[in-house]
Amino acid sequence: MLALVASAVLFSTGGVAIKLSALDAPAIVAGRSILAAIALWLLLPRPQRRIHPAALLAAVPYAATMILFVTATRLTTAANAILLQSTAPLYLIVLAPWIVGEWPTRRDLGVVACMLAGMTLLMQGESPATTATAPAPAVGNLVAVTAGLAWALAVVGFRYLALAPPGGKLPGATLIAGNALAASLMLPAALPLPPLPWNEVAILLWLGLGQITLGYLCLGIGVARTSALTTALVLLVEPVLNPLWVYLLQGEQPGPTTLVGGTLILLAAAVQALASAPEPGAADAGPQRPPVAP
Repeated sequence: MLALVASAVLFSTGGVAIKLSALDAPAIVAGRSILAAIALWLLLPRPQRRIHPAALLAAVPYAATMILFVTATRLTTAANAILLQSTAPLYLIVLAPWIVGEWPTRRDLGVVACMLAGMTLLMQGESPATTATAPAPAVGNLVAVTAGLAWALAVVGFRYLALAPPGGKLPGATLIAGNALAASLMLPAALPLPPLPWNEVAILLWLGLGQITLGYLCLGIGVARTSALTTALVLLVEPVLNPLWVYLLQGEQPGPTTLVGGTLILLAAAVQALASAPEPGAADAGPQRPPVAP
């Protein structure tokens, strides 16, 4: 439990760190992902570093999620960026019949309706005018929605790897390959980098080594020792804390429609997690909801 809580708290710091940086999105993505790829390669056990086709396929949407999330956070509010990305279960419910032949139940349709209502409220935006922390909220909201779709596709890859023998482990190869891909795609746009002051170096070090690397290592410890339901519910702490840190450190305050829309999305995600819990005595196939943080 402590490891899961730690991972959720670490993941939640991404929004405020991205907001505090003066670098553009490509530089943040490239710097964070280079550090994370190297650290994960050094720290993960050799079996989890083994590159195979499934890991590479899952790495593509994972890399897209990280790029889109950072871009969205730079353009819109931290609350909108993380909450719109958290609508990934909405896409999974829609895609499930085509991917694994699982048709939605009435409960699933209720979850879809709740998430669509929350997404609609968030997409309306709180500040039509440009602000210092959210210069293009409308564009940022669209990017965040796309990040949710990319994360849903990444979830399919994570889930496939979690169920493959020996199972129950985070797909380390996907994390390493995804970060390497994100860095390689964004580095050309980030160059030439200006001389970085110490605070920018500290932000990149935290994003790469703290938020991503340490966050995923804590998650790996947690998912191996707790139920799928516990994992899913504890990780909902991330989208709650993410905008809170930005509010405390930068004064970016979500408006009423963001609060209502975000509540609907988190409520729907919690209901989905509760409904997806295995029956008493049933074998737990592993985490039903992979990490939120990109």
